[in-house]
Amino acid sequence: MTQIRKTAILTALCLAIGAQSSAQETKRSTPEEVALVDEGEKGSVLRHFPSSLRLYTWAKDTPGRSNCNLGCASRWPPVFAPVDATDLDDFTVVMRDDGRKQWAYRGKPLYMRYHDAPNAPAGDGDEDGAWRVTPYIPAAKAAEHHGH
Repeated sequence: MTQIRKTAILTALCLAIGAQSSAQETKRSTPEEVALVDEGEKGSVLRHFPSSLRLYTWAKDTPGRSNCNLGCASRWPPVFAPVDATDLDDFTVVMRDDGRKQWAYRGKPLYMRYHDAPNAPAGDGDEDGAWRVTPYIPAAKAAEHHGH
Protein backbone atom coordinates (compact mmCIF):
# COMPACT_ATOMS: atom_id res chain seq x y z
CA MET A 1 0.00 0.00 0.00
CA THR A 2 1.43 3.37 -0.91
CA GLN A 3 2.11 6.09 1.61
CA ILE A 4 -0.45 8.39 -0.10
CA ARG A 5 -3.17 5.73 0.14
CA LYS A 6 -2.34 5.06 3.83
CA THR A 7 -2.56 8.79 4.53
CA ALA A 8 -5.91 9.05 2.70
CA ILE A 9 -7.36 6.13 4.67
CA LEU A 10 -6.10 7.54 7.96
CA THR A 11 -7.53 10.99 7.11
CA ALA A 12 -10.93 9.50 6.22
CA LEU A 13 -10.96 7.52 9.46
CA CYS A 14 -10.12 10.63 11.53
CA LEU A 15 -12.87 12.62 9.80
CA ALA A 16 -15.41 9.85 10.47
CA ILE A 17 -14.46 9.68 14.14
CA GLY A 18 -14.62 13.49 14.42
CA ALA A 19 -18.08 13.59 12.82
CA GLN A 20 -19.30 10.84 15.15
CA SER A 21 -18.06 12.62 18.28
CA SER A 22 -19.61 15.92 17.09
CA ALA A 23 -22.95 14.18 16.64
CA GLN A 24 -22.69 12.71 20.12
CA GLU A 25 -21.84 16.13 21.61
CA THR A 26 -25.01 17.71 20.15
CA LYS A 27 -27.40 17.81 23.08
CA ARG A 28 -31.02 16.99 22.27
CA SER A 29 -33.73 18.94 24.04
CA THR A 30 -36.47 16.44 23.21
CA PRO A 31 -36.44 12.65 23.48
CA GLU A 32 -35.94 10.71 20.24
CA GLU A 33 -39.53 9.43 20.56
CA VAL A 34 -40.92 12.99 20.58
CA ALA A 35 -40.84 15.50 17.74
CA LEU A 36 -41.40 19.21 18.25
CA VAL A 37 -43.15 20.38 15.07
CA ASP A 38 -43.43 24.06 14.12
CA GLU A 39 -46.97 24.91 13.02
CA GLY A 40 -46.42 28.57 12.22
CA GLU A 41 -48.08 31.36 14.18
CA LYS A 42 -49.79 28.93 16.56
CA GLY A 43 -46.40 27.75 17.81
CA SER A 44 -45.05 24.21 17.94
CA VAL A 45 -46.70 20.96 18.96
CA LEU A 46 -45.45 17.75 20.48
CA ARG A 47 -45.86 14.71 18.26
CA HIS A 48 -44.84 11.09 18.62
CA PHE A 49 -41.91 10.09 16.42
CA PRO A 50 -42.13 8.41 13.95
CA SER A 51 -45.97 8.21 13.79
CA SER A 52 -46.45 12.02 13.85
CA LEU A 53 -49.51 11.61 16.10
CA ARG A 54 -50.27 14.49 18.47
CA LEU A 55 -49.60 13.76 22.13
CA TYR A 56 -52.04 13.83 25.02
CA THR A 57 -52.06 14.07 28.79
CA TRP A 58 -54.62 12.53 31.15
CA ALA A 59 -56.12 14.44 34.09
CA LYS A 60 -56.33 11.23 36.16
CA ASP A 61 -52.55 10.93 36.27
CA THR A 62 -50.71 12.33 39.26
CA PRO A 63 -47.51 14.37 38.82
CA GLY A 64 -44.72 12.04 37.79
CA ARG A 65 -46.96 8.94 37.70
CA SER A 66 -49.03 7.26 35.01
CA ASN A 67 -52.37 5.85 36.14
CA CYS A 68 -53.33 4.69 32.63
CA ASN A 69 -52.64 0.96 32.66
CA LEU A 70 -54.00 -2.26 31.11
CA GLY A 71 -57.11 -1.46 29.00
CA CYS A 72 -56.52 2.27 29.26
CA ALA A 73 -53.00 1.88 27.88
CA SER A 74 -54.27 -0.21 24.98
CA ARG A 75 -56.57 2.65 23.92
CA TRP A 76 -54.13 5.42 24.83
CA PRO A 77 -50.62 4.02 24.25
CA PRO A 78 -47.92 5.56 26.44
CA VAL A 79 -44.91 7.21 24.84
CA PHE A 80 -42.39 4.69 26.09
CA ALA A 81 -38.86 5.74 26.94
CA PRO A 82 -35.80 3.52 26.50
CA VAL A 83 -34.58 1.62 29.57
CA ASP A 84 -31.55 3.92 29.82
CA ALA A 85 -33.55 7.16 29.42
CA THR A 86 -32.89 10.03 31.81
CA ASP A 87 -34.62 13.39 32.27
CA LEU A 88 -34.06 15.90 29.48
CA ASP A 89 -35.06 19.53 30.11
CA ASP A 90 -38.89 19.65 30.37
CA PHE A 91 -39.09 15.93 29.58
CA THR A 92 -38.91 13.57 32.53
CA VAL A 93 -39.05 9.82 32.86
CA VAL A 94 -41.80 8.17 34.90
CA MET A 95 -41.95 4.52 35.90
CA ARG A 96 -45.11 2.66 34.93
CA ASP A 97 -46.82 -0.05 36.98
CA ASP A 98 -45.47 -2.67 34.54
CA GLY A 99 -41.89 -1.49 35.16
CA ARG A 100 -41.48 0.23 31.79
CA LYS A 101 -40.38 3.85 31.47
CA GLN A 102 -42.58 6.52 29.93
CA TRP A 103 -41.88 10.10 28.84
CA ALA A 104 -43.63 12.95 30.63
CA TYR A 105 -43.69 16.63 29.67
CA ARG A 106 -43.52 18.99 32.64
CA GLY A 107 -44.43 16.08 34.93
CA LYS A 108 -47.43 14.93 32.88
CA PRO A 109 -47.07 11.47 31.27
CA LEU A 110 -47.49 11.51 27.48
CA TYR A 111 -49.80 9.29 25.40
CA MET A 112 -50.94 8.79 21.82
CA ARG A 113 -54.39 7.86 20.55
CA TYR A 114 -54.47 5.06 17.96
CA HIS A 115 -57.66 6.33 16.32
CA ASP A 116 -56.20 9.73 15.49
CA ALA A 117 -54.87 10.85 12.17
CA PRO A 118 -51.64 12.89 12.35
CA ASN A 119 -53.39 16.17 11.56
CA ALA A 120 -56.73 15.37 13.24
CA PRO A 121 -56.37 14.69 16.98
CA ALA A 122 -59.95 13.68 17.80
CA GLY A 123 -59.46 12.63 21.41
CA ASP A 124 -59.22 16.11 22.93
CA GLY A 125 -61.81 16.27 25.69
CA ASP A 126 -62.58 12.53 25.80
CA GLU A 127 -63.84 11.06 29.09
CA ASP A 128 -65.51 14.28 30.24
CA GLY A 129 -62.45 16.37 29.46
CA ALA A 130 -59.90 14.09 31.13
CA TRP A 131 -57.86 13.62 27.93
CA ARG A 132 -56.21 16.74 26.56
CA VAL A 133 -54.03 17.20 23.53
CA THR A 134 -50.78 18.84 24.61
CA PRO A 135 -51.03 22.60 24.12
CA TYR A 136 -49.15 24.62 21.55
CA ILE A 137 -45.73 25.73 22.72
CA PRO A 138 -45.08 29.43 21.95
CA ALA A 139 -42.34 30.10 19.41
CA ALA A 140 -39.87 31.46 22.00
CA LYS A 141 -40.14 28.37 24.23
CA ALA A 142 -40.03 26.06 21.20
CA ALA A 143 -36.79 27.75 20.07
CA GLU A 144 -35.25 26.76 23.43
CA HIS A 145 -36.18 23.13 22.75
CA HIS A 146 -34.64 23.36 19.28
CA GLY A 147 -31.46 24.67 20.82
CA HIS A 148 -31.58 28.11 19.17
